[in-house]
Amino acid sequence: MAGKLIFAKKNTAEVIITRPWPILIVDDEIEVHSVTRLALGGVTFKGRPLEFVDAHSAAEARQILAERSDIALILLDVVMETDDAGLRLIQTIREELSNRRVRIVLRTGQPGQAPEHNVIINYDINDYKAKTELTQEKLFTTVIAALRSYDDIVALDLSRRGLERIIDAASSLFQKRSMRMFASGVLTQVGAVLGCGEDGILAMRREGASDDDEQILVMAAAGQFLDLMEDTQAQPLAPAILAAVRATLGDRRHHYGPDYSCLYLLTPNQRELAIYVRTNRPLTEIDRRLVEVLGTNISIGLDNVNMYESLADMNRNLEAQVRQRTAELDAKREEAEAATQRFKGIIELAGDAVVSIDADHRIILFNPAGERVFGYSAAQALGQPVALLLPPSAHATHADMIARFVADTAATRHIPSPVHARRANGQEFPIEISISKLKLPEGLILTAVIRDITDRLAFEERLRHLAATDPLTGAANRRSFMETGIREFSNARRHGRPLSVAMLDADHFKLVNDRYGHAVGDEVLRHLVARGRTVLRTGDLLGRYGGEEFVVLLPNTPLDEAAHVGERLRAEMEATFVNDGEHTVRFTVSVGVATMIPETESIERLLADADKALYAAKTNGRNRVERG
Repeated sequence: MAGKLIFAKKNTAEVIITRPWPILIVDDEIEVHSVTRLALGGVTFKGRPLEFVDAHSAAEARQILAERSDIALILLDVVMETDDAGLRLIQTIREELSNRRVRIVLRTGQPGQAPEHNVIINYDINDYKAKTELTQEKLFTTVIAALRSYDDIVALDLSRRGLERIIDAASSLFQKRSMRMFASGVLTQVGAVLGCGEDGILAMRREGASDDDEQILVMAAAGQFLDLMEDTQAQPLAPAILAAVRATLGDRRHHYGPDYSCLYLLTPNQRELAIYVRTNRPLTEIDRRLVEVLGTNISIGLDNVNMYESLADMNRNLEAQVRQRTAELDAKREEAEAATQRFKGIIELAGDAVVSIDADHRIILFNPAGERVFGYSAAQALGQPVALLLPPSAHATHADMIARFVADTAATRHIPSPVHARRANGQEFPIEISISKLKLPEGLILTAVIRDITDRLAFEERLRHLAATDPLTGAANRRSFMETGIREFSNARRHGRPLSVAMLDADHFKLVNDRYGHAVGDEVLRHLVARGRTVLRTGDLLGRYGGEEFVVLLPNTPLDEAAHVGERLRAEMEATFVNDGEHTVRFTVSVGVATMIPETESIERLLADADKALYAAKTNGRNRVERG
C-alpha cells in the first residue's frame, strides 16, 4: 500500500530521568560547602532533587558557568581570592556571560565589606544574606524562592521562543504548494517547535475506511521513518506506534506518551489525520499548547494545498487536451467535457473564493465561496468588471499586474501580501491570492483563488503583541522597550533631536509584598502602569525594566521637560492608592531622569545615567525626582 509501515528496531523499556536543580556553591570555606549540603540534603522542589556543584574561588566558578548554562541558583560568597571577588563574578555572569536566568543569592560573613544597600542597588542579585542569619529554615526558604523564580523565567522564555517559532512555522507552511512538500514541512515544523528531531509520520485512514478499519495511509515520513516513503520493501510499523496512531484517530484527540506525541487534526474539509512525532521526552504544558496552536495552521494549510494541487492538476489536464487535439477531436472533446465537469465540481465545493475573468476582465466564474467572501450573489457578479471586487485605490495597479502576468511565461503566480479586496458593503479586507491563466480557443481565461486572511492576520498580530508585552502590567517588556529605544536613539542622533529617559522604582515595594502579599504587590505594579499612562504623552513609551523598576522613553524631550514629566509621574503616584477590598495601600515612586548628550554613545549608556539618577533619588530620601 502507498504508505507502508516499519517495525521499531528495538522495543526497550523507557526510563524517565528526573532532572535535578543544579545549585552552584561558591565559597572558599570548605565548611560552608559541607553545612549547605547538610542543611539542604533531601530537599526536592516540583518533584526534582537538588544537585550541588562546588567552586572554591570566583575563577573556578567562572569556568563552571562558562561550561554549564543550566545552573539555576548560585550561593555566592563576597570575599574569596580578593575582597570583592564575589561582586566581580556577578558582573562577569550578567555582562560577559550574558546569563540573565540564573538566580544569585549573596552570602557574606563580613557584611561591612559589602553593605547590603549598595550591593542590591549596584549588582543584579536576587537576595543578600549574612551567613550568621541563614538558619536551616531560612536557607531552605531562600533556595525554594529562588528556584521558583528561575523556573518562571525559564517557562516565560520557552513560551516566547515557542510563539516566535509558531509564527515562523505558519509563514513557512503556507508557502508550500505540493502535498508531499507540505506534509514533510509539517513534520519539520512540529520538530522545530518542540525542539526535537524530525522522526515522525503524518498518517490518515485510507479513503472510505470505517472508524474501526485498521488500514493506515502514510502521507509523509521523516527521520528514522523515511524508509516508509522511499523503500518499497519496508516492513510494517512497530505495534506500539501503530496503536498510538489508531488510538488518536479512533478517539479523535491528542495522545501524549513519555517519549512521543500523536496529534489529532481535523481540517475544515473534515479530513482526519494523525501526526506521530518521537520527542524522546514528555511534553510540558507549554509544549502542548504551542503544538496545538500550530495544529490549527496545519489543518487549514492542508486543505489549502489539496485545493491548489487539484486546481493545478486540472489546469495541466485541460492544457494538454487542447494541445493534443487531432483527428480524434470527438473523443478528446468528451474527455475535455468530463474534465470540465470535475473542475466545476471542485470549484463548487472549494472552501476559498474562485473567480475567473475573460480577456475583457469581466467575471465569468464566481463560486459559492466567492458569494460568502464578497457578499455578492453569482447573478450580481457575473458579467461585471473584476474592479467590482477591488478597492478604488487598487484599480490602476491591478490592471498593470494583469497585463504583466499575461505577458509572462509563467502559468501561475502567487501575489505577495499585503493585498486587499472589497466586499459588497464597501468593507476592505486582506486576502491571500494565487492566479493562473488558461489559453482556450475562445480566448485567455484568468482564474484567481482568493482566501480571506483577516482572522489569520489578527492571530499573528496577537502573537506579536504577546511577545512584546509584559504579561503582568501590560507595559512594554524589556526586549520590546530596548528595540524601540535603540531605534529612537539612532533617529535622535541622526536628526539632532533631544531624547530623554525616566527610570522609576516603587519605593519600599518589598515591604508592600511582605505586609500585604504578592497579589497586592502585583496590583500596585498594574496600578503604577495604568496611572502612569494617564500622565504620559502619545509618543512616550512605558516599559517594565525588571521587578518594580519601570522606564519611560521620551522622544523629542529635553532634560527640563523630562524632569517635569518625572515630577508629574511622582505626584500622580503619591496622590493615588490601591484598594483590594481589604487594604488601602498608598505608595510612592523615586524617579531618575537623564537626557542624551554628545558623549552618550548608546541607549544603554543613557539608561545607565538615568539609573544613577534614580539611585540618587533613593539615597536622598525617596519620593523625589533627580536629574542625571
